[in-house]
Amino acid sequence: MRYFTSFLLLIFLVVSVSAQDVDITKIEPRDLDPDLLDVSEASFYFQGPVQVYVENLRYGNNRYAAVLDYDGGRTLEVYAPEEYGAGIRPEAIDLSRAKVELNPDGTISVTDAVVDGYRYAATLKYSNGRTLAATGQIQQLGPSPEARSLARVQGQLREARRELEERENRIQELQSGNPAMAQLQERLEQRNNRIERLGTRVSALESRIQQLESPRLPELPRRLHAGFSGQSNSFGNWARPGNTLEQTDADARFAKHVYPVRQSGTEFSYSVSATAPDSGWVGYGIHFLADGARTTNGYGYGDSYLIWVTRDPRNQTNRGYVQLYRSFNDVRMIQVANAILPISSFDDLETTVYVNTAEREIQVYLEGRYAFTFPAEDLKNLAPEVSLRALGPVTFTDLMVRGR
Repeated sequence: MRYFTSFLLLIFLVVSVSAQDVDITKIEPRDLDPDLLDVSEASFYFQGPVQVYVENLRYGNNRYAAVLDYDGGRTLEVYAPEEYGAGIRPEAIDLSRAKVELNPDGTISVTDAVVDGYRYAATLKYSNGRTLAATGQIQQLGPSPEARSLARVQGQLREARRELEERENRIQELQSGNPAMAQLQERLEQRNNRIERLGTRVSALESRIQQLESPRLPELPRRLHAGFSGQSNSFGNWARPGNTLEQTDADARFAKHVYPVRQSGTEFSYSVSATAPDSGWVGYGIHFLADGARTTNGYGYGDSYLIWVTRDPRNQTNRGYVQLYRSFNDVRMIQVANAILPISSFDDLETTVYVNTAEREIQVYLEGRYAFTFPAEDLKNLAPEVSLRALGPVTFTDLMVRGR
């Protein structure tokens, strides 16, 4: 705890004046008092694979925010956000139409990356072999075609509802027997019909946008593993009542249940359903394409990827997250992608991962609905193990591994 407190105090020394409530030139490191630090209302939000936005840190009577950049090794860089507040956190990121080109000078051009319905372009450059940063101003190219179409129809719907409200108010003002009543009622009915048609168009457009942005999960012919028999190694308290698998140790952080599954080919899918408690910090997932693990009680698991479904109300929000991690050995593992889920409870939630080694990509699906795609350059065509993983009590059903 002493090191964590020191790290939080370090934030106050590196953030800029523009994002804070105090002139940091008046604070010396020796003057910082840990007793004035309050993290009871602090919130941590993932802004990208290795970037975390922190807000509502309090020191004395002032409130602070910061951005943490993880370099994939042992370093966290702390700096102040250019803006402050929940509005800087993107809610929707679409890279399905993004174009990436390598320029002759070694920079990388990225266009048509969609964030919250708007298209962006930027030129990126590596520095120090780890950092990829924009070389100039990030350009906003305007809203995406789907966002423009949806906004136009939503505007028409709002206007129709406004006119309907005006007509209803007018009708209330009229007295019984007024000759204009019948005419107004007819016009009101016409407005109602128009609102219904516009509502249908909005629903159709929203459905179409989802279809365009969501790949379909391929069906693979070879069954490589099914069910929970054949386990070779484990860590935690595991039991197999009926057709389910349970991890019952509430204090287990790295519980694993390992299966020898020969994963040979160019395409694989991994699917499992799970139920976890409705409150508190929970998590579960699958280590896939696993090889070289020497122990089951480490933070990582050999050379593998981990798909992880979690809820951490202490450090994130009450919403669920689906995250993708890259494990390099039994100790070192980093997060490389994540998405916020529209749910906070995990009741028989189906999670599926599709891996295409030829296309070098990993696709993630929740309840059959597409969540995100991660471009992975180091996918293997052969691996000997798959491992279920749990944080706290979790009940698994319907484990299936397929390949082609």
